[in-house]
Amino acid sequence: MHLKRILQVLGVFRGTSSEDKQGNTFSKRIYESFGLLFRTLQLSWGRISGGRRELQYSVCGRLVKLKESNAILNKYVESLLKYTEKPYLVPVTPFFPDPRSGELMDIVVGNSCLKVCCSPCGRYIAALTVRDVFVLDAFSGAILRRLEQPGAFLYVVMSIAFALNSKKIAISVGTTIRLWAWKSCKSTTQILKGHEGTLTCIAVSSDGERVFSGSIDGTLRVWDACTGAATAKYRQGPSVHYLALSSNDQKIAVGLAGGALKVLESCTGAPIFEGRLDDGVELKSVAFCPSGLYFAAGSSTHVHIWSTQTWMLQREMMVGSVHSVAFSPNGKHIVAGLSNILENEVCMWNVETGAVIGIIPTTNLHSCVHTIAFSNDGKRVILGSEDGRVRVWDSQLC
Repeated sequence: MHLKRILQVLGVFRGTSSEDKQGNTFSKRIYESFGLLFRTLQLSWGRISGGRRELQYSVCGRLVKLKESNAILNKYVESLLKYTEKPYLVPVTPFFPDPRSGELMDIVVGNSCLKVCCSPCGRYIAALTVRDVFVLDAFSGAILRRLEQPGAFLYVVMSIAFALNSKKIAISVGTTIRLWAWKSCKSTTQILKGHEGTLTCIAVSSDGERVFSGSIDGTLRVWDACTGAATAKYRQGPSVHYLALSSNDQKIAVGLAGGALKVLESCTGAPIFEGRLDDGVELKSVAFCPSGLYFAAGSSTHVHIWSTQTWMLQREMMVGSVHSVAFSPNGKHIVAGLSNILENEVCMWNVETGAVIGIIPTTNLHSCVHTIAFSNDGKRVILGSEDGRVRVWDSQLC
């Protein structure tokens, strides 16, 4: 009776027929409906506690995909929809009643996963922890290779990227870049030296033959991945923290200490755009849209999107601290790993409109998502989190 009374209070039984209220079938429907509502409230609690209106937005968004398949919930959700303004939050995958459906893989790789990237061929995932580098099978999640302590406990490893048609992985170790021929199990094949300060970021051209590196010494350097020779050096001023290449490799976005942003011609280093975030706002990530129309930055308060046609700020989404941003391969969506006082989550938006596409549920995550990458086909989102896990989610966007 207590269960039935709870559902009656929630208005779930409005419009159900008397034939539904007979025997085990009805009891089963009660149980299933209560389970769905319980999971909805549990997963949305962080937003619901932020205000009464959030109850409508979050509950509606999470249940709207299920209303057609659940007769008991249908009338209740329809009544909510009449009084709920769009866009309400719709999860990317209908993960009820099991909150883990839609999560394809969950791989433990270490204490804290700092960086994940997908190989150009789409078959491999590289994951960086504080000192180890893992290569995972992108489809099974199996750990194929592990490079233990590439810094020999002397240096912190800050960034990784695939190079030379996925045959090597570029790893920043202290003031050097090491190219790991991971398929042949050799520890390193080349060590690229030249920076005077610790490396903070690496980016690799689409053909895998040029490596770009940024350092606390304030320089951006370009390397030939085949020969290991340094081909260019561009002094940027303060410490270089983040790099991102455009899909055609002609532009490179540079994130600097103090919230400064630059976009340069990758071949000459000539400035194309310069900007700065508001005082006190910390820059945390940069990314180029594959379509070439936008580039984005994640900060301690917003996701910022600029047009590469006008270099004007297109839109900002105030979401809390943004640890990582990534565009989908088709350029239509942007995803960000967020954290605030209440919860950690991963959110997706439509790039053109700024509308929320969905929330990837991270209720089972007890730590923030440090890094995000899309698979090459755009069908999966790869998350690396502070709890040392790599999670692969079905994005269902393409």
